[in-house]
Amino acid sequence: MNRNEAAEQERRLAGGMRRFASTEFNADTNFWYVLEWQHMQRSPITLEMIRELNRVAVRRQNPRAGGLIRQHGRMMVGQHEVVPGEHVATEMSIFIHWLNGPRAENSIAFAAEAHVRLVRIHPFLDGNGRTARLLLNLILRRAGHAPVLMRKGWRDNYNEAMRNNNVGAFAQEITNLVMAQSSGTGY
Repeated sequence: MNRNEAAEQERRLAGGMRRFASTEFNADTNFWYVLEWQHMQRSPITLEMIRELNRVAVRRQNPRAGGLIRQHGRMMVGQHEVVPGEHVATEMSIFIHWLNGPRAENSIAFAAEAHVRLVRIHPFLDGNGRTARLLLNLILRRAGHAPVLMRKGWRDNYNEAMRNNNVGAFAQEITNLVMAQSSGTGY
């Protein structure tokens, strides 16, 4: 995509996405393109869709790992053991069914819980956190919210909530972030 196409792409992005396109979270136009494309489809979220988000998340750092699902072994993330590789496919199937089922009334809390659930499964060889943040933003976009920007200062709160396995605290952090960024006050 050349510069003119990228600029045109950025202009077409709805709901405040342009505001975030050149920020520290991810200045890559293709990231925003994929997120907006997935948002506009409005189709159910599928494993392939999540794999595509992972491909985008890791394509610069580890492109060969993009979209590859873990199939073997045990793994620790922080102090928590994630789903063993041989159970990832089953857990992802359950997760996708949950994602496309009845939604909680609070779309921000639902997006935060989806993020936490995906991180707990840890299905990919690389980029699970980045993929979970892309999914979080996809769900927020589909619910009519602007995407959230994960700034460096906020990461301490994010990491603390994830370390403590505290979905409620994490959902509150996401809510604070959405409200602050929507009002233009930052965070």
